[in-house]
Amino acid sequence: MTPRHIEWENETASWQYPLAADTTVISDSGESLPANLLTDLLVYYATEDTQPVLKLSSVRVSPALLSVAISAYDTSGTTPVSRGLLTLTIPRGEFEPYRPYPMDPLRPGVGGIITFGDISWPSTPVLYLFGTLMDGQIRAQLDDSVVRVFEASHITKIVDANSGDALTGIVELSLPDIVAATITKTPAGYNVTLSLTQQGNQLLATVCNAGTSATACGTPIVQSINGVSPNDQGEILIKFA
Repeated sequence: MTPRHIEWENETASWQYPLAADTTVISDSGESLPANLLTDLLVYYATEDTQPVLKLSSVRVSPALLSVAISAYDTSGTTPVSRGLLTLTIPRGEFEPYRPYPMDPLRPGVGGIITFGDISWPSTPVLYLFGTLMDGQIRAQLDDSVVRVFEASHITKIVDANSGDALTGIVELSLPDIVAATITKTPAGYNVTLSLTQQGNQLLATVCNAGTSATACGTPIVQSINGVSPNDQGEILIKFA
């Protein structure tokens, strides 16, 4: 049996969670967002000097597609500024209710997962746009509980020096116990050095191929770190840019 959290369900039953309890769900054109369209949301957002308000900016439901966008609304200046953060488009044939979907980031330092309820697919496209203020209040503001603010990383992308491929979004570098990472600040930015710890100082990095055994040169072999294999000089090069 699936566990139920009755207190939480009772608390959120009076508003359209994951939107804030005191926000309006009336779109710019006067239509109300369907009550069960969004069921859960989690947004990761890097800290800034001025933390903007995160909001649902649009939902579009067509006979074949479901699209949603989340934006940041900064009211610190004389003129409010809205900028896109996350988007997602799901074909109707791939849609599953109550399934968590990772969203596509539009800028570094942002990530998100969204869940939808049962959807009544319309015969013609329906757009819920939340771009303007209503009585001075931001429409479709996200509830504070679904926003996770973290300290911005100094590493914005990781590039494999062998292939040149880069990872985007929020990336966690996973290291075994025998490898340590050291971050050093320089005038040009930050240098990240990966080194073997005392536990792994007897390991040998070498090119991984069918003719290389696990005990070559009388010592175990480091065949790759984070999927990056050594070059011909036995060096494992991972560039942080």
